[in-house]
Amino acid sequence: MLHGDIHHRNIRQSSRGWLAFDPKGLVGERTYDCANTLCNPEMTELTHNETRLLTNAAILADTLALDLSRVLAFTYAYACLNASWWSLHIGSQDAESIVQWHLKVALIIQPHIEI
Repeated sequence: MLHGDIHHRNIRQSSRGWLAFDPKGLVGERTYDCANTLCNPEMTELTHNETRLLTNAAILADTLALDLSRVLAFTYAYACLNASWWSLHIGSQDAESIVQWHLKVALIIQPHIEI
């Protein structure tokens, strides 16, 4: 079971501890939620910081007992897919900047994935 829309605004600390909310309830490869998490921080300087991105990928892989190369490959594919999807909406508000955002993540990760 996947959250499907995991990002920093959908995780909050509460009196019960950390909560994830607004789940989409998808079924699939759990590495998808890792890729979604890595591509969605609030601030560009965090997402587009290569050291931070790779460190967080390694932390997620280690914590979830996933292969790091698989987490990176999923993140690359996720970023490319999002850039492609948003490119269909060029002309709408913020579409171009969102395309560029995801392409930048893909360019950072690309040298680190095993092809």
